[in-house]
Amino acid sequence: MARLTAVGFLLIVNILSAAIIPGHYVVELSSPSVSEQSFGRLTGRGRARLNDAAAGAQRARIRGEQQQMRTRFEQRRARVLGSVDTVANAMFVQLDGDDARAQLAALPGVKHVVPMREFHRVMDRAVVVHKVTDAWAQLGDGHAGEGVKVAIIDTGVEVTHPAFQDSGLTAPEGFPRTTYTSDEANTNGKIIVARSYVSMLPRHDADTSARDRVGHGTALAAVVA
Repeated sequence: MARLTAVGFLLIVNILSAAIIPGHYVVELSSPSVSEQSFGRLTGRGRARLNDAAAGAQRARIRGEQQQMRTRFEQRRARVLGSVDTVANAMFVQLDGDDARAQLAALPGVKHVVPMREFHRVMDRAVVVHKVTDAWAQLGDGHAGEGVKVAIIDTGVEVTHPAFQDSGLTAPEGFPRTTYTSDEANTNGKIIVARSYVSMLPRHDADTSARDRVGHGTALAAVVA
């Protein structure tokens, strides 16, 4: 199990719960995004050119449009939090009031207005979502997975988690393997590799071990294994 960073890959989740953030909206504008326009000019093997001259011109047009929209938003005391132009032509806007969404939707050049949502990781339903019980029923538990090694690059691994207890298991010859000797404490007969690449990041916290302080890497590794 390798730990990339304490917050790495947190967008890759199994189940998400979401709540609307009051007064915060994603405002999609009417002009096509850079990618939408570029996919109309597919090149060999269906690839869109997102960095050619046409894409650059479209990006400039979008940013000009967004600058005009910024003025309109600010005139209505809305605060622009950010914007995107490549995958979508959208701006992120904060505006309080019961009719805020309707106000934004009524502005010229606005295509859609969607409330922003805050997402939280929910990692207690993996067995059900991934139909683990059904898979075991089909395979049988005698030798299922025997000899298979699984590698995950995520937020690390928690060796004390119930899913990774190693009663009766012995690590294969040549294992465990770690980046740091101190990470041998994060290995056992089931977790046979514990590497960390945190120190390679320009900015990182003091903990450069492979231990999972977030929980996502542990949950994902348990699901895969």
